[in-house]
Amino acid sequence: MIQPTMHVRVPSSEQELIATHNILSRVFGTLPPEEDQATHALAWRDRRAAWNELMPSTTRSAFRDKICLGTYQLDERHLWLGNAPIRVGCIGAVATHPEYRNQGVASVLMRDAEEVARQQGLGFLLLHGIGNFYQRFGYTNVADLITHQIEIKHISTLPVSGCSVRQASTGDVDALLRLYTRHQNCFSRTHALQRELLRHDLPIVAVDRHGLLCGYMLQPNTADLSQVLEVAADTWDATVALLQYHGQLVQAATEPSSTLAWSVAQQSQTYYLLAEHIPLKSTIQSIPNAEWMARTASIPDLFAALLPGWQDSRDIHPAAVRWVIDDIQVGIRNDHSTLSCGQVASDAPTIRLSQAIFTRMAFRYRPVAWANRQPGQEIPTQLFRLVERLFASNSLFVPKSDGF
Repeated sequence: MIQPTMHVRVPSSEQELIATHNILSRVFGTLPPEEDQATHALAWRDRRAAWNELMPSTTRSAFRDKICLGTYQLDERHLWLGNAPIRVGCIGAVATHPEYRNQGVASVLMRDAEEVARQQGLGFLLLHGIGNFYQRFGYTNVADLITHQIEIKHISTLPVSGCSVRQASTGDVDALLRLYTRHQNCFSRTHALQRELLRHDLPIVAVDRHGLLCGYMLQPNTADLSQVLEVAADTWDATVALLQYHGQLVQAATEPSSTLAWSVAQQSQTYYLLAEHIPLKSTIQSIPNAEWMARTASIPDLFAALLPGWQDSRDIHPAAVRWVIDDIQVGIRNDHSTLSCGQVASDAPTIRLSQAIFTRMAFRYRPVAWANRQPGQEIPTQLFRLVERLFASNSLFVPKSDGF
């Protein structure tokens, strides 16, 4: 018997809402008793509505007839790539009902996300993926996991910091937003979002002698007190204060660790402060076809969003360049020192890249020279310096507070 076609859409009734919530609860281990499922589903709907006020966010579910088979969440954010904020779709909460696995539900959900992203003009789709699954839908690695280990014995030799530490309060929202923007700035963040994040997780802050916040760290991992998954500091004095606080917390544990583990981008001010003052053991963990992955969505909209950040390259940009990403063509013209998208002549120099290779290069996960050496890729010699300049900024690092 042929199965009816699956359709993916926003849940449209209370019954569908409950079914969607129950799939998420079942898959992620929080399914309430049957008599409480409606109450929990409605509370979840209200939380999703509140989140949607902070950023455009949609829950879409796959249905066959009236049966809910699976679901996913798509948040729209602005991700900084170089000097350009790119509208991206962040995919999370992907779940298939256990009784309907291996029936192509996840594939239908992923294809739906691609189509929705294209219709909305998003540049990329980004997700934090399980191993060996999402690459079949065109997703490729765009960031590695970075951890820096600091031995507590080295912290004990440091002079007492001139900064004090305390738990943040809701009154610190402006100062914390400024710190985040200076040090992390992975995604654009509003005051309202920063305030909402503080409702759920009050970090530890370092305060200088003038009462100014000059550093923060999220509370250590409850499963392993030695781990801090987001930290930033303006000065070495603030860094020392946070190190000493964290070290004392770990040493007071029942089974103390001899090291701290901080998750910090390797091209960040905080990393430089650490590396210049104290011995570090840095670990870069690369997991092929897993963790932070991305793929292109609407390539024309992506190039239009990149152009403002490329304007400072107009002095070496030729009159016209054609980009071919898989089978999508985008022309970039340099008219009177202004870059714009549009038709270019058939003899314009052409850059040809697969979407996976282009995505890795765009996220600065791999250099232009690497991309040009991959089979089937083509960057004309006269354009190589230009492309290197277009993709020359820091690589992607997603702090914990930006996770989804």
